[in-house]
Amino acid sequence: MPFSGWRPDPSPISRMSRARIKLRLISFCLGVAVTMMVSRMTSLVNTVPRASVRDVMFLNAPIVTLATNSSALELELLEKSAVNTLHGPRPNHNPPVLNITNSALAGSSPRITTKSSLKSTSKSLKSIITVSKNTIENTASKAYSNSTRAYNNSTKVFQKESYAPISTAEPFKHYMTDLTDISFYDPYLETLMNSKSSCQNASSYDAIMAVHSAPNNAAKRDMFRWLYTDYQKTSQYKIKVFFFIGQVNNLTLQSQLSNESRTFQDLVQGSFLDSYKNLTYKAIFVYKWLSQHCQGPKLLLRVDDDVYVRFDRFFEVWRKLVGGKPNTILCDVKKDDPVTRKGKWAVKESDIPETSYRFQHCLGYFAALTFDIVRKLYEAARKTPFFWIDDVFMYGFAANKVKANFVNSYWEMARTRFERIKDCIIEKGAKCNLMSAIVKPEKFKLLHDMLHNRTIELNLTTKTQHTHAQTHSNS
Repeated sequence: MPFSGWRPDPSPISRMSRARIKLRLISFCLGVAVTMMVSRMTSLVNTVPRASVRDVMFLNAPIVTLATNSSALELELLEKSAVNTLHGPRPNHNPPVLNITNSALAGSSPRITTKSSLKSTSKSLKSIITVSKNTIENTASKAYSNSTRAYNNSTKVFQKESYAPISTAEPFKHYMTDLTDISFYDPYLETLMNSKSSCQNASSYDAIMAVHSAPNNAAKRDMFRWLYTDYQKTSQYKIKVFFFIGQVNNLTLQSQLSNESRTFQDLVQGSFLDSYKNLTYKAIFVYKWLSQHCQGPKLLLRVDDDVYVRFDRFFEVWRKLVGGKPNTILCDVKKDDPVTRKGKWAVKESDIPETSYRFQHCLGYFAALTFDIVRKLYEAARKTPFFWIDDVFMYGFAANKVKANFVNSYWEMARTRFERIKDCIIEKGAKCNLMSAIVKPEKFKLLHDMLHNRTIELNLTTKTQHTHAQTHSNS
């Protein structure tokens, strides 16, 4: 008789069935564990702040994006040096990209055969998420702590040049002396987004119009395109327009700029951060790009995106005042202009100890140049110590280094006085001597229509009624 605890040995078929049940149970548990892990990972990624552009002010923090249409979660780390938060990123700085492939997101079942492989995968995924999250927090914190020192640190780059301390003994010697190391400018003069429209056939145009534009000013650029890229509106002159912008710290805005570039093919973006203090970089970048990409232009018109230009009158002034004179800049010329110590254009005495700019220079909102001077200005600017007021830097220091011929067109310009150019056109029509003014974009169309006799009668009537009303009230 067998003892009481004895059981008959199961058949091989029974042992196989039990093994299958255990294997299915283990597979089910592993599947649940993987699903929970993926869900947790996704929630962690979604809780990380997206780019934190507004909080950090600059793109120093990594950007975490969820790839919803693929089998990967991309953690794209766009790191930028804190020293460059004011001036923008250095080119050729390739940010590391972490790709986490998760086959479960694509709908396929992961093949995990052991508990050890599951634990290993889980630990690696959790490690990546933890590292990425910590990197975001550390980078953002570092950006905050360093951004206040960025501008001051950047100005120290010229200390390696063996200059004597700035003094008034030899006015502006610091800026009129060439740098021996010009590599400082290189990172801020790279082309990040090029115009799809070629400038190789520039000789077929009467003028190349290079426009300093702010990234947000899409409406102003549209007005320029409406007025100056339509030969019917500029006839008998043909104008080629390019807009120059810098980098932005907003991904949505950058996407809009990319779409605008694909649509109109006239945007050029440099590797400097687009800001008021960086206009000097933009000025140098414009002349570098033009000298490298444009072949045979007749003349260059460099304007801001709020400057209205009457090309019929402009070419009359150009022929009269410049003619065939080479190495020439036609602009609103200033000389002995006082150095401002207060307000928006305040200059520190440590930068400019002199009380006035004792040389000719242009107000930079409008400048027309013979194209032979474009490359000269670019090469001279790269050798000049940085000064943030672009008018003085480019059309003062650099222009005087290349011995530019300045032609003053002040009397043909209304500057910011819209009423002056409007009244002139109302009274004299096409015979009005003014060729430009700084005005709001919506005024471009009004001035254009007035010149083409569409609203002159209405404005004349309004002005006459206003004059009669004043006379009546005085009487």
